[in-house]
Amino acid sequence: MKKWLAALLAVMLLALPLSGLAESPDELMEKALDAGLTLETQISLIPGNLPFGEDINTPVSDLLSALSIYQLSSREGRNAFALQLSGKDAFRVDWEDADGGFYVLSNWLGEDAISFNDEELAATITRLSELMGEAANVSAEELNKALSSLEISQPEFTEEEIAKVTDYIQTLMERVEVSEVTQQPRNCDAAEEMLTLTLTAEDIAQYYEVVFDIMLQNEEMMNFLHQLNFTATVDGEAMTVEEAMEQFPDKIRAQADAIGEIPMTIYLDSNGEPVMLTMDMNIVPEGGEAVAMNFEMTRQTTSDGIGWAANMEISENGAPLAGLTVSYLADSQTMDVFTLVVVAKQEGADDVEMLNISYLGDKDYAADQAKETATLSFSFRPEVDQEALALTLESTTEASFDGTSAALNNTANLYLTGEKEPILTQTRTVASVDAPASLAEGEVVTPGTMDDAAFQTFLNQELTTITSSGTKMLQLLPESVLQILLPALSMM
Repeated sequence: MKKWLAALLAVMLLALPLSGLAESPDELMEKALDAGLTLETQISLIPGNLPFGEDINTPVSDLLSALSIYQLSSREGRNAFALQLSGKDAFRVDWEDADGGFYVLSNWLGEDAISFNDEELAATITRLSELMGEAANVSAEELNKALSSLEISQPEFTEEEIAKVTDYIQTLMERVEVSEVTQQPRNCDAAEEMLTLTLTAEDIAQYYEVVFDIMLQNEEMMNFLHQLNFTATVDGEAMTVEEAMEQFPDKIRAQADAIGEIPMTIYLDSNGEPVMLTMDMNIVPEGGEAVAMNFEMTRQTTSDGIGWAANMEISENGAPLAGLTVSYLADSQTMDVFTLVVVAKQEGADDVEMLNISYLGDKDYAADQAKETATLSFSFRPEVDQEALALTLESTTEASFDGTSAALNNTANLYLTGEKEPILTQTRTVASVDAPASLAEGEVVTPGTMDDAAFQTFLNQELTTITSSGTKMLQLLPESVLQILLPALSMM
């Protein structure tokens, strides 16, 4: 049962869409940035009823109380991020694109801003590679080759490669039978047309052969998989990804009798859009007996918006094992709703809820102001006979933007479900401020233009500053945290 619960938990979720002409609180802030405003954000944490015990509660509470985050944002101009302890910048970095160069200023890198253009940056990287190579007793060329091997590039598929997949799917679609709906399905919008298609293990095997052939011929894709050290296991035997791609389709064919036929039905409305999909199929786990999976997805339109729901149940020899339900409300002007529930099913006993994630957001959006309240609940049960961990996050956000100024205030409280006092409270405030002076107007150093001696001096100074900054950061930590941290550091 555990493996099927794990499989259900691995289902990918789609993000909830936000729609409408009015803007959400965060969208209003983006609109303010687009209008040329500079925004200042401050995030603070307030510890509450921590559940860890007195010995741990005290240092955790002190650290959370001391910790805050600062951010400066603008589309054009200076940006900044700071991690603050006890109101002071433990780490801060400012950056800006200006005058054809990139400028960076950090309290960990000295008092002056550092500037590069593209050519200077390339020259500096080459210099650093040479110095690192000397320290490691390897050539700069060998080091650059080693560093480049660490870069993971995202593979891309050509239109021709994608067409091979769509062409195969089209051959399957030619077998689709179309008929008029004579009996309306339940819990969905009105359907007028019904599409039916029956797949087999051979169809699935051929699909994988098409996809794997494309991947094997795509050098970028194979390099990507190799860089990720991707390996595969088939029937308990470890093998390379290439070997797995060659063998997997035949493994599906070998399970043809157990997989059987896979009937699919799609119901369409008068606009040819899907309102319901059903599919039944058998799955054969490695080294196990075949289990049945029943899947149903529906669309139902109400005055609140368009509701989507998906239900999946896995059973073995007619006995239910696990179930998954996902639902969300789309295209709503007033609310966002999402739920995900995973249950373990036991013969002769009630279903046991293993995972529950639910979100309810009330929206009051207008052109120049927005208010949003949201509740996110989460519960997880590691084993059927164990107690569930349950948390609830309640959030309220108000924002405004009148064309010349902007503001946002957010408070979020995290509770152990059933408790009245929060574990933790986060406050976030955003306000428009005057743009600070450009980094290009202050003191600037340009490492890319230095000779070798000056560059070596610059590096030595930066290393000294970084070491000193790390020490200063430790000194900003609360005493209760240092009492735990310092003995651990002294043993390293």
